Amino acid sequence: MENLFKHKYTKPIILILYVLSISTFALFPRDLFFGDEVRYADVFLHLKEGNFILLTLNGESYPDKPPLFFIFIYFLKLITRIPDPQIFFIATSITGAMFITGSYYFLKIITKDEDKAFYSNILIVSNLYFIALVNFVKMDLFFSFFILLSFTFFYLYYEKDKISFLYLAFMMAGIALFVKGLLGLIFPILSFIVFCLLKKRYKPFLNFHFILGLIVALIPTTIWIFALIRINGFDYVYNSLFYQQTVRRAIDAFHSKKPFYFYFYVLPLVWLPISIVILSNIKDLKTFLSEYKCKDNDGHLYNLVVFFTSFLILSLVSSKFPNYLLPIFPSFALLIYQLVINSKEDRKLWFATSIIFIIISSVIGYLTFNRNNFPFMENVNYSWIVSLVGILIAIFLIKYSGKSTNKILSIYSVLIIIFANSLNITFVLPSSPFFSPRIIGEQLKYYSEKGYKPISFDTYSGTYSFYANRSVLETRDKSKIEELIRNGEKLVIAMSEKNWDRWENKPDSLRIVKRQFMMNKYYIVLIN
Repeated sequence: MENLFKHKYTKPIILILYVLSISTFALFPRDLFFGDEVRYADVFLHLKEGNFILLTLNGESYPDKPPLFFIFIYFLKLITRIPDPQIFFIATSITGAMFITGSYYFLKIITKDEDKAFYSNILIVSNLYFIALVNFVKMDLFFSFFILLSFTFFYLYYEKDKISFLYLAFMMAGIALFVKGLLGLIFPILSFIVFCLLKKRYKPFLNFHFILGLIVALIPTTIWIFALIRINGFDYVYNSLFYQQTVRRAIDAFHSKKPFYFYFYVLPLVWLPISIVILSNIKDLKTFLSEYKCKDNDGHLYNLVVFFTSFLILSLVSSKFPNYLLPIFPSFALLIYQLVINSKEDRKLWFATSIIFIIISSVIGYLTFNRNNFPFMENVNYSWIVSLVGILIAIFLIKYSGKSTNKILSIYSVLIIIFANSLNITFVLPSSPFFSPRIIGEQLKYYSEKGYKPISFDTYSGTYSFYANRSVLETRDKSKIEELIRNGEKLVIAMSEKNWDRWENKPDSLRIVKRQFMMNKYYIVLIN
């Protein structure tokens, strides 16, 4: 058994199995949530019609993202024949496995230590925020996988001085760019240049191959942009893709604009409870970081450069989301693991972790036994199991906190698998209709098939299109609806109950046919 664990493929396979084991909704698909999930599903719905160049959302051009992630899901569906929406959760699970594999090899190559790489990634798969991402349909895992490969190949190029690794690094960065945008290119290239500057080696980035590699990285996205220009014209592509989605997001975001210090508190929050180790070792942090500056430890220095350079770039960008931190999760995990291993206060860490699980268990227990006061708890009957598992984890951590770090991490990660699946199956799955536009969307579909025109009033674009299985007229102008009614149009309208109550002189012909709690407020469906 010991020899099997030492086999070069055993550790990455274990990590992949960890990811698959926490991907609850790949086996038990839930309703797609309000926000990106239903929007991505609608984009994919139109992609299946054969347009791989110009993505559309609710019948309108969708220049927010390049098409590669959706093409990946398309071919996955073509091969597996798995229906919607389960295919989205299968795809997310696979991208999670890709991410953790890329993370393992990145850390293994820069540390030259399989155990450090393995246990650092155990921290990642045990991270509650990472578990949430593996169960939520987003492209960040896919995006981060290629960034990690680029980080890795740049380091191999520096270490072995082989041009082939340089081109591979740029190819991976180019794919990342084609998945989600410029950060996929900027993270690895800038990190590598900063690292070379610190090592006072300029030749690795001041040469012809480096420029040629950059050109290679830009080819896929450049071809796509020229195709978009041919379809929609230069002005549209410039305004939508370059200005709105690139320049404005970077310097003056119209959505999720956050202050410079946003990630300084978000990173520790998304890494709770393990990030507590930073606070318990704050006195030794300066000494700990200084050890990474050793001249014979290029890998650890590279890791620090990757982390701090990428973190600074993210902080400078105007638009900020917690999931943007994902490409530096492996670097942060290695730093945390090193702190945990060298900590004399590890008992305090595990005790604090146990307290957090007691708090989580108490909150879920309170919701369970007071579910009549919370509409989203209507279908939740067995969430007390989550509380029980959380309490058992807390007891284990308190009792065995003196054991070796690697041993307790291994057992803790297994307990987290049980906790995550019990949470997803008994709590998230039955409550998902109250976080999803499915019920409202299906009402729009039902009445549309009877000849009604579907309208969404004052709601995020593309919210109902997937479940309505058609484009929905979206407006914030009540007078437009009133005009359509006067013209004799049969309408089915989705709006929040608050907007309905505020509607003065509402048409008498409108009546409510459905009322549904969603995302902390009530929505209604109206017909005339």
